[in-house]
Amino acid sequence: AMASYSLKQYDVSLDQINRAIALDPNVGFPYTTKAEAYAYKGEVDKFYENFILSLERGVPIQMLIDQKPYSDFKGQPRFLEILKKYSDKSATP
Repeated sequence: AMASYSLKQYDVSLDQINRAIALDPNVGFPYTTKAEAYAYKGEVDKFYENFILSLERGVPIQMLIDQKPYSDFKGQPRFLEILKKYSDKSATP
């Protein structure tokens, strides 16, 4: 999936990511790759959907927010709401 993603073959990458998710839907990192692919395809709603799925599965938000494409969304209200929600969630024991 990452090779296809690096080559900007997002549809091929998404197919491979979906297969990985089917094997274990509880692992968060495939959802980050899926979110990134959708962001680069311009499918913002699907970006957010998969970004949230990754966070719900334990991917640390601080690991992502300064990287592209996440950093491109930092000023948007929807991103800021997610940042607040999941930053608060990770701060509680």
